[in-house]
Amino acid sequence: NLTNEHVIPKGLKGNLVLPKSSCSACQKITCKLENYCLRQVFGAFRLKTGLSKKKDRPRHLRLHVLDDDRKVVIKDVPVSEYPLSLAMARFPPPGILVDRPADAEFDWKPWFWADQNSVEAVRHTHGGAGFQSHEFHPEMFCRMIAKISHAYAVAEIGTLGFAPMLRDLILFGNDKPYRIVGGDINVGEATEALHEIQLRWQPHRGTEF
Repeated sequence: NLTNEHVIPKGLKGNLVLPKSSCSACQKITCKLENYCLRQVFGAFRLKTGLSKKKDRPRHLRLHVLDDDRKVVIKDVPVSEYPLSLAMARFPPPGILVDRPADAEFDWKPWFWADQNSVEAVRHTHGGAGFQSHEFHPEMFCRMIAKISHAYAVAEIGTLGFAPMLRDLILFGNDKPYRIVGGDINVGEATEALHEIQLRWQPHRGTEF
């Protein structure tokens, strides 16, 4: 039986759904990818902003406090005391669009945002010089981005409207996802929308991607 598939994960309030588009085996894989990102990358942020389901909400979160000697002290703190923050990444464009060799180093940059009032509250309550963000695994994140991109392309132009390049990465992964996944070449200004997604053809060396 085929199951419905959210283009953007439901846990991030994605509301675009592809009906009967995923078999049970593929659904288990995409669910694993999304659960990693929802819990590890966006977990605390979802709790602090009300994006998570009430039944999934823990009462405490693990906070890694940096003491004055820059050593990590681990504390379980109430969700209300955890800093409102988000750690992600800035990716360069996909290698296939900029002729970057497949074996070249992928120079992604960490990106971090925190509400300064909540950071100061952490320092006041728990001491230390700051706190350490969660681990970020870019390969897993790339696979989720690939799944969103593939699903949205299918929603917009159908399975016959393009030659898919992302399915193997989504289902099996690899250690060089940056050949076909990356940041936008032209980044527009941020808006107040929760999500923005669009389909755009990118010409390169006589091929449209």
